[in-house]
Amino acid sequence: MDLDPQKDRLYDWEGSWYDWNVNTITLPECRRYIRNACSLYKLPWPVVKQHNTRSMSYCMPARGVISIQAVGSKPGRGAKNPQTALHEAAHWICWKLHGERIQDHGPTFLRVYLHLLVTYEVAPREALEASARKFKLKW
Repeated sequence: MDLDPQKDRLYDWEGSWYDWNVNTITLPECRRYIRNACSLYKLPWPVVKQHNTRSMSYCMPARGVISIQAVGSKPGRGAKNPQTALHEAAHWICWKLHGERIQDHGPTFLRVYLHLLVTYEVAPREALEASARKFKLKW
């Protein structure tokens, strides 16, 4: 049984958006997005750092850390962008609110993530929801 059945479709959805896998902001700006998202939910902030390898960004709530990928597979590629910062913030928020009781990329996570994307004006709700439906995502 797949414990995170929506993960691959969610990653494909993110990959379908222009510049969602490109460094478009700085690490301090990523921190600001994550802190604002946590404050929106009245939650403490994690430590936010970057790693200079091609491994994916990640959230490790038990260690209180979010690490953003700074180096992508091609020049300019990477994860220092609002979308990735908010994706990892959504993981942090969901962990703080629900612990391990929800799927990592399931409907509850996607509801929080979409809310953050709309709140911080990454894309309009209608466009996000329409594209998410094409990938059969649930929220």
